[in-house]
Amino acid sequence: MANDTDTLTRQVGATERRLLQALARHGPQSRAQLARRLDVMRSTIGTQVSKLLDAQLLREAPHQIHNTPQVQRPNRSGAGRPGSAIEFNPKHRSFIGVDLGIGYVRAALVDLAGNVLQHRAQIVPSDQQTPERMSRMIAQLLASLKAQATSLEGALISVPGQVNTSGTILRLPLIDWRDVEFRALLDRELPDFGPISIDNDARIFAKGELLSPEEHGSSAIYFWMDAGIGAGIVVNDTLMTGANGLAGEVGHTFVGRASGTVGSRLDDKAGLPALFEQTRSAGLHIETIADLARLIDQGDPDALTILSDWTSVISETCSSLASIFDPNTMIFSGPLASLLQRGLPQIQAKTEELLFHGTVMPSLVLREHAHLQLALSCVTVLRDAYLKGDTRSRPQQTAAPPQLA
Repeated sequence: MANDTDTLTRQVGATERRLLQALARHGPQSRAQLARRLDVMRSTIGTQVSKLLDAQLLREAPHQIHNTPQVQRPNRSGAGRPGSAIEFNPKHRSFIGVDLGIGYVRAALVDLAGNVLQHRAQIVPSDQQTPERMSRMIAQLLASLKAQATSLEGALISVPGQVNTSGTILRLPLIDWRDVEFRALLDRELPDFGPISIDNDARIFAKGELLSPEEHGSSAIYFWMDAGIGAGIVVNDTLMTGANGLAGEVGHTFVGRASGTVGSRLDDKAGLPALFEQTRSAGLHIETIADLARLIDQGDPDALTILSDWTSVISETCSSLASIFDPNTMIFSGPLASLLQRGLPQIQAKTEELLFHGTVMPSLVLREHAHLQLALSCVTVLRDAYLKGDTRSRPQQTAAPPQLA
């Protein structure tokens, strides 16, 4: 079998690659729009588009795009000639993203154009999430989705723990996993499946956001807040991975340290299990974080105290990271988004209070949490790696090559 990545790298030039990335980030566009966005001549774009159309990587969209000039000139209506839109051919490739969370697994099959073709979800009690059981469950989901796929490129699995480049989960403390060779378990369950890779959830969230149309500045910190709290840290447009690929584990840092004490780890003070423990101690009966949010909205004094304490430890973390990394923006998302929505003004104020004079307060942005968010971020990362022909971002196994002219 020919090497897909090598073929793509050899046959797709720099302009074509920028064209593909522009379509991935901004959606269908006309040739004129692509030429303006990439600052190249329209004839150049026409040549590259024709090549990619012949390869069936792109297609003419069934709708038109209205080509309005970027700058409105005097004495013109601004109504440009309708242009034929170029978009990804959805049948060219498909990808599977999997979100392995605490108490659940979610998976989505998505085509090259970004359409969700199928999705699956299973609930499993966290005390039953053994490596063997979860590898079998995910293998079943992958096999089921692969049966519906066209030209499957591979799968990427997000996990709330530390993962090395070989797919070994070094530590997943919330369900007590250590040194689990998870990709090896999956390979044994699915020997003929194809490429499977595994990465940390916060890092995948950060990578997905970096590939979105949103601009957050050259330096940003992307918090994923769930049972544990992780961060993807971007400095000068580079995602920091660290010497061993483990950077961003902010949940393992210490907060709330008083004189003569060690303090507690952020996960133990602000993660989902910690919040549930605090509500039980306060005599509150809740089943979900949405229940706590409703109590906060109702003005329950115990719920408001929990929110205040929670925002204090988050603010302590934000101020420390702002001092170290000097980010333009901090972006928050995850299952704790509903709590963040109510606590963000307090986090803003308390973080500003903790910063030393001269340290610039970053913008705080809340990204609404969606059911398939991490699974779709996995697909975004996979698709970007495929379009770049980037072997560093893709699994070691390879799929069939795209036939580019």
